[in-house]
Amino acid sequence: MISTLILGCSQNIEVKNDEKLIIGLVFGDTNNEEFQRRFVEPFLILHPNVDIKVVSAITEDPATHNPNGPYQNVLNLLTGTEPVDLLFMDSSLYQILSQQNQLKELSPFINKDKFDINSAKTSVIDYLKQLGNGNLYGLSPSFQTKVVFYNKMLFQKANLEPPHDLMTLEQLFQKAELLSLQLKEDNIYGISFDRYNDSNYFNIINNYLSSLNVRMYDIDQKKMTVATDTWKESFQLIDSLFQKNITPIKSEGEDLFLNNKVGIIIENYNYFNSLKKQMPSNFDIVTYPIHTGSPHVGSEITFSNIIAINAYSNNTEIAWEYLKFIHSQKWAKSNKDIPSELFTFYNHKEDTVYNIDAFYKLQSSISANYQLDLYNNFKIINDIRMIITEGNKQIESARNKEKSITEALNEWEDSGNELLNRNTN
Repeated sequence: MISTLILGCSQNIEVKNDEKLIIGLVFGDTNNEEFQRRFVEPFLILHPNVDIKVVSAITEDPATHNPNGPYQNVLNLLTGTEPVDLLFMDSSLYQILSQQNQLKELSPFINKDKFDINSAKTSVIDYLKQLGNGNLYGLSPSFQTKVVFYNKMLFQKANLEPPHDLMTLEQLFQKAELLSLQLKEDNIYGISFDRYNDSNYFNIINNYLSSLNVRMYDIDQKKMTVATDTWKESFQLIDSLFQKNITPIKSEGEDLFLNNKVGIIIENYNYFNSLKKQMPSNFDIVTYPIHTGSPHVGSEITFSNIIAINAYSNNTEIAWEYLKFIHSQKWAKSNKDIPSELFTFYNHKEDTVYNIDAFYKLQSSISANYQLDLYNNFKIINDIRMIITEGNKQIESARNKEKSITEALNEWEDSGNELLNRNTN
């Protein structure tokens, strides 16, 4: 289907003979059918004489794991005897590579071709520039972010004004508490943090603090940073929602929002498309809750793929042609039926029934992205996993009143410091 749509738009395309393009993946199967269908075959329809080769930095084979860390595997792709021309990556690696001058800055290409960067979603471009210290080194054809969903029927029944754009988290929690009080006899909950009613305190608190760039640890100082008032107050805030029965304990296999048992839920675009089919007239969306100190910042944007041109590419011209094509309205339109993705260069505002602007209105936060640390050294991965496991255990023990939250955070800090320092040498 995608190839047919692209072929229909393929007139007046200049095709040069015998050009080569090497695409690099950080992880993954180079023969993945979906990747080939979306990111290789459509371009080849317009450029049939281009030879595209897809390579991967890291495979499941341990022999491909460089002892100096995953980052070294990626550098080998970029600077080896046959350097890749383009690299598909996550935001963590993009941040590292752009700040270390391993990627081509795109402004010269954009200005030369008068590429319409203004047709992209501003929040996405601003976020990519933030990661690149003010410069744009890559583009992403699609992204995901979260918004607040509310149940129209329940708010009408409670005779309450529904949530609105630009509410703080505290205001949203107050709204959720009012709803649950008004509909207490119907056993209605005020808010759930995702469709699966995740009642894991650690996950909820970590997601909340991550958007504030509050970290568990400082990897450079090899020091934990959890025995703080910020972590303590966040626990107390989330704990109060559960203690007051405003937030549901996890219910296996039931979507309480869909079944009109919870008034507010924080979810993504995939969930939006699911609700459009299942309860089209009974919900709407507003922006992700903001923080008082950052009134224009919402949920972190996550990317399936950020694509950038290698600074050492031998084929920058065809690499830029590829980048332009993947970030065109035509490509986005041919992929628009993928329910989980918002497209950077596609106008979703044709949907006028809902407050679709909620997905785009806020700037993205740059969260405390722990994946940055995982690129440093394979050895630290298990230590970080053990820190997270210990944090989960300690937070749960405070929830169960086995110890105070202060004791739990102090014990977590001590055990985490031991883990971070055991590989010092």
